[in-house]
Amino acid sequence: MSKSQKELAFAKAFGRLQGGSNGRTAESEEQDLDQELWDGDGCDIKPWHPLHTPAKIPEDEEDRLLALEALGVIDTPPEDEFDILAKITKLTFGSDSAAINFVDAEMQWTKACEGVGRDRDYLDRDISFCA
Repeated sequence: MSKSQKELAFAKAFGRLQGGSNGRTAESEEQDLDQELWDGDGCDIKPWHPLHTPAKIPEDEEDRLLALEALGVIDTPPEDEFDILAKITKLTFGSDSAAINFVDAEMQWTKACEGVGRDRDYLDRDISFCA
């Protein structure tokens, strides 16, 4: 992430986007920043909010990743069984939404989601609250 991108991210975190950079508006700068921050592609682009701290890696990470790989659910199409489980969870707990996510070494993969829109099936692990 370049210095100007970090400054823009910091400005967004504190609500100080002002526009004017290369004749662009604050709104267009914010849209570009949102796209970069949420691409979830494992690059060096991370939220630069001062309070952001990536999740710690668990001690059993290697075993956890091997077990996850054995399940064969990462980057696969939706499955009725997972969709039903998410729906049952939502109804059982009376919540507005429920999701089933799997976290590998780099990404959080959403396998099922009930009660909330979803615009992508993955998210960078460093910005996932499931990690």
